[in-house]
Amino acid sequence: MQLNKDQIRFIDNYLYNSGVEFLDIRMEMVDHIATALEQDIASNQSFYDAFKAYMIQHKASLLQNDKQFRKSARKKTWINLWNSMQTKTATGILLGVSILVFGLEALLDLSYYKNFLIAAPVGSLILSALLFGVMNKKHRKRFRLSAVEGVFWVYMILYQFIIFFFNPFGKPLLHEIPLLGIQILTVMIVFLSFVLFVSAHQSVQTFKQQLKTS
Repeated sequence: MQLNKDQIRFIDNYLYNSGVEFLDIRMEMVDHIATALEQDIASNQSFYDAFKAYMIQHKASLLQNDKQFRKSARKKTWINLWNSMQTKTATGILLGVSILVFGLEALLDLSYYKNFLIAAPVGSLILSALLFGVMNKKHRKRFRLSAVEGVFWVYMILYQFIIFFFNPFGKPLLHEIPLLGIQILTVMIVFLSFVLFVSAHQSVQTFKQQLKTS
């Protein structure tokens, strides 16, 4: 017997109130618990009795040993990110960002343009995070995504590493990067930032849809 939306929401609320803050981790746990409960309910046991019995036996292990759920969430996030990069929306974002980055070179003084190239990657990451927060402001804490936040920090660390070691606008620690290389790097980080936002937003919408249609 497949669980309905109220039962799925009940499980999600229980996990959230038990300290599982990240939506993607809860989604993995909800799927895991629902599969087990569906088998018990099929044996003529009520949902609440089956849930109570299951959590008495498995709650501690679920909350303490969540590595498998995090691993599964990370895998799905990278798959979703890769799929999002191949959509028409992503193509439009890439085209728009490329036109902006390369077009401003002819419009701005070189010093201002260099400042733009430095600020754009970090600015796009912050803007993407703010957009995600605003679009989910009613349930901001409830819709945090562990794997997406992990990818966000990977981007930030990568960008800081490049600026620190290859400093395109000062004396580099390793070797100089031509302006074209920095332009391409800027385009890719800004592009990936907004695609990450699209992918994260779609993950939240998928979970909301699951609650509506279950």
